[in-house]
Amino acid sequence: MPQDQATGAAAAAYGLEMGRALASLLGARLLRRGSNEVQWGDVRAVIKSCRAANTSFGITAAMLNRLDIALVAIEDQFGAYDVYEFSVARFRAGMRDSLSGRADGSVKLLARSEVQRHGRAIARFSASELAVAKASMKASAARGSDVP
Repeated sequence: MPQDQATGAAAAAYGLEMGRALASLLGARLLRRGSNEVQWGDVRAVIKSCRAANTSFGITAAMLNRLDIALVAIEDQFGAYDVYEFSVARFRAGMRDSLSGRADGSVKLLARSEVQRHGRAIARFSASELAVAKASMKASAARGSDVP
């Protein structure tokens, strides 16, 4: 189902919230507000999340040029997420342009099935683990110790 402005904004907000929670659980350091770019060990990555109904995810072309890998979290039917490490080179090999008129070729999409087939599984988080991480991030923000 195509997105409109409201569903796109909701998806973006969910993605940022998930990115922050997953960064915390994975021990990654967020690099700036409003982005899920992280330093994870010695690599630069972006955290992307796919809800159970999503068939693909996107990364901007500009961001791809700054990354070593993507950390892709894919939701199962129970609300748990499997996290995969996926190389940018592999992403580029399988990507396609977003059909969104606003993307104008700047957003590249990849099927989640590509990540499930070719990515390296690195973690699995239950819905309750993610809920705790999200609550912790909100508490940190309320105390003014939000990152970055």
